Amino acid sequence: MLAVAVGPALAATIAAAATDELQRPALVTALGALGFGLLAGIGEEPGWRGTLLGPWIDRYGPSGASLRVGAVWALWHLPLYFASGTYQADRGLGWFAASLVELPALSILLTWAYERSGWLLAAPLLAHALGNAAGEILPGRGTAADVAQLAAIVAAALVVSRRLRAPQAGGRPA
Repeated sequence: MLAVAVGPALAATIAAAATDELQRPALVTALGALGFGLLAGIGEEPGWRGTLLGPWIDRYGPSGASLRVGAVWALWHLPLYFASGTYQADRGLGWFAASLVELPALSILLTWAYERSGWLLAAPLLAHALGNAAGEILPGRGTAADVAQLAAIVAAALVVSRRLRAPQAGGRPA
C-alpha cells in the first residue's frame, strides 16, 4: 500500500540524484522526507481532522466544514512564508493566495479519506504525510512539482481510504 503511494516520488528522487539535481544521496533524501512528512502529518492531522472537523461538520456539513478547516490550515502555514529555507518561503509569498484555494480543496480530499476509512485518523494522516514527503522529495518548484505532489496526495488518499477500514465502521467522532 505504502509503496504504491510513495513509489513514484522515490523514483523521481532517484532520477533527480542521477542527474545531479540533488546534492544528497537519493535514499537519504527520500527517507528524510518521509520522516519529515510523517512528523508533519502527526503534528497537524489530530488538530485538523481529529478535533476541528467534527463540530464543524455538525454545523456546516462535510464540505463546508472541510473548506473551513482548509482555510484555517492555510493561515496556520502563513508564518512559514517568512521563514527562510522552508518549502513555503521557497515558493514565495505570492503562493500564499494559492494555498487559500489549494488547502481547502485538499481538506475536502483528506476528509473524504477520513470518512471512507471509517473515521480512522490514520487515513488523512498518511495522505498528508505522503503529500508533504512528495513536496520535499521532488526536485524544483512550480507547476510540475506541484502537480506531482497533488498526485501523490490523491494516490495516498485513495490507497489508504480503501486499505484502512475501521472494524464495523460507525459514526464519525464528535
